[in-house]
Amino acid sequence: MMFFTYKIYIDNKESSEKEKILKRIIYLWDYVLEYLKQKKILTVNEIYDEIHWFGNLFQKMEVKQKYIDILIQVLELTNGNLGNSTNFIFDILIKYIELNPKSVLDVIANLLKGNVSYWLFQKNINEIIKIVKLINEKYNIQDFNREIFNIEELLTDRGFYEFYDFINTIDNHLLDN
Repeated sequence: MMFFTYKIYIDNKESSEKEKILKRIIYLWDYVLEYLKQKKILTVNEIYDEIHWFGNLFQKMEVKQKYIDILIQVLELTNGNLGNSTNFIFDILIKYIELNPKSVLDVIANLLKGNVSYWLFQKNINEIIKIVKLINEKYNIQDFNREIFNIEELLTDRGFYEFYDFINTIDNHLLDN
């Protein structure tokens, strides 16, 4: 059902009905997420099968706090797994820095907690660094030190020691402030 709602939204993205369709999608998302949270017997794979396509929808939606909040919930329910959608998510997250940098860092941390292959982060590590640098340039990074240290720990746990200089730069910046 959710996939078809998404398809209707994409097909009518330029129509006057767009807002009504989007409102309905968000209503359905809230319902599905609440249902999945209450259902304790579902496996992560069953949850993923139900909601993995949100990543594709997230890519096509305008920037709003509600949408990144849903993305965080999806990542929490799927243990950080967005499947193929993970490939573009970092490009989209850059648009959300102005809106809520903490949510952006939470998404990255949830992705890093996930059981996603090493190559994915090897391919996207520069995007993660770019996002953290942008947040550092626009905001007082001290406000996000817990989130930054969490990302640092998750990266080193995954074996990204080659990025030690970048992580060390973040650490030094946080210690200086």
